[in-house]
Amino acid sequence: MKKILAGLFLLGSVLVFAAGEKRVPIEKMVVDQQTSLIYLQGEETPFTGTVEKKYTSGKLEATLEFKDGKLNGKTFAYNENGKIKTEENYINGALEGVSKSFYANGSVEFETTFRNNIKEGVEKHYSPSGRVETEILFKNNIANGIAKQYNAEGKLEYETMIVNGKREGLSKKYYPSGKLLSEVTFKNDKEEGIMKGYFENGKLQLEIPYKNGQVDGLVKRYDENGQVVEQVTFKDDQEVKATK
Repeated sequence: MKKILAGLFLLGSVLVFAAGEKRVPIEKMVVDQQTSLIYLQGEETPFTGTVEKKYTSGKLEATLEFKDGKLNGKTFAYNENGKIKTEENYINGALEGVSKSFYANGSVEFETTFRNNIKEGVEKHYSPSGRVETEILFKNNIANGIAKQYNAEGKLEYETMIVNGKREGLSKKYYPSGKLLSEVTFKNDKEEGIMKGYFENGKLQLEIPYKNGQVDGLVKRYDENGQVVEQVTFKDDQEVKATK
């Protein structure tokens, strides 16, 4: 009997708490232009509770949790069919933790980590089937580090170094087998130097000289025996002369 009474007491406490939670339509909220805090119309204390936004059809479009007038907790946005569109977490008005956006089928499209409203960590983009397509490392809200792209089988297809949002250093492409397909160096987000392409057996297939992102110089194509089978001279990305 004591266990039953204890259980009823706990249930009653939960119901009282839920009943006391403020859940109001967004149309009844106002923003203090000086402090950016959120208030319920007619109240002087910053709002704590959940705000709802609805489509004209009456279906739920979004829910936002507030504490002391600032976003705090989970926010969700929904498609009109009821499936989730985005999921974010806030602490004291700033994005914190993993934010997600979703495809119409409900699977995750983007996954981004925030620290105090700043992107920090690996941002992932997924295919509708749930396969990771790209990974980009962010530091202090800017892409910094290795960026990777994967093929339909989930194998590494492309990788490049990014510094302050721009490609910098060696970039590589791969065959589905994982063997190196090509490599080129970037400087300030533009190709610089000799781009090399390879046969799947690892032998050199192609050499393309770049200057400031444009093909400039003698392009060479090789057969698998290492013999030059074609040469083309380029200047400022334009073909000048072809020889065999």
